[in-house]
Amino acid sequence: MITQLNGRLVSKTPTTIVVDCNGVGYEVHISLNTYGQLPEDERICIYTHLQVREDAQNLYGFMQKVERSVFRLLLSVSGIGANTARTVLSSMNPQEVVQAIQTDNVAAIQAVKGIGAKTAQRVIVDLRDKVTGLVGDEEIALVSNNTQRDEALSALRVLGYPMKQTQKVVDALLQVEPDMPVVYGFMQKVERSVFRLLLSVSGIGANTARTVLSSMNPQEVVQAIQTDNVAAIQAVKGIGAKTAQRVIVDLRDKVTGLVGDEEIALVSNNTQRDEALSALGVLGYPMKQTQKVVDALLQVEPDMPVDRLIKNALNKL
Repeated sequence: MITQLNGRLVSKTPTTIVVDCNGVGYEVHISLNTYGQLPEDERICIYTHLQVREDAQNLYGFMQKVERSVFRLLLSVSGIGANTARTVLSSMNPQEVVQAIQTDNVAAIQAVKGIGAKTAQRVIVDLRDKVTGLVGDEEIALVSNNTQRDEALSALRVLGYPMKQTQKVVDALLQVEPDMPVVYGFMQKVERSVFRLLLSVSGIGANTARTVLSSMNPQEVVQAIQTDNVAAIQAVKGIGAKTAQRVIVDLRDKVTGLVGDEEIALVSNNTQRDEALSALGVLGYPMKQTQKVVDALLQVEPDMPVDRLIKNALNKL
């Protein structure tokens, strides 16, 4: 059993690394959580789990022992293989997995690609007692205040989203960040200006315009229009392909100068985009859907680090 590698980090991607130990290069499969903790220099010590099958021997690596422990516990659950366990730890960190199990949060686990309702329930039933003491109390923060949850659900219901789906998404987000504010918004003239421009487009009423500005901030709307990003606008509930194209055609000239140059940053480097798409492809997500999500995220924050880009994309897929 190979339990640890101590050597030189030769190469890295969001899904695999190569570690050189005395001239022997080991390919190690990693989660996004581990990728975000890789050292800046070449020296690395990484904990490993060796999976032996009839057709392959695969090595999985973790920067923390607790992540390896959670990985091994997940493997003990019927219906969860190594790739699914890695996807879980790319969507959630070890503390979040433990918290979801301890709080019977089936929705949070089921939100991971490849895990259905029955498997999510099995994870909780099988591992509830086993995760006790696995992570220190200081690392597990339970959601103690549901005010922001109720307000968020109310707002999403007004915008026309189904309650069952929104509850699942909101609960998953609050597991990641319990104190997440309800609103990330603007009380600025520029938002009103964008709202009024949207109303001038055939097929967009006040509710749809409000939904746009609940899904994107004014800078993101302007950027999507300026860069002909139909996908970003079409991703908003209630807007189809033709309406999204109409928004861009009708407003392209009108938004010029509406938002200062310092507030609009165009995507100038596609390296992180390519790495993110490659990693999500390895995790089994369809290319068309991942491109849409990743491009929308990069429109918001062009210089988003690749590990956070992938994690944010996983939260939206």
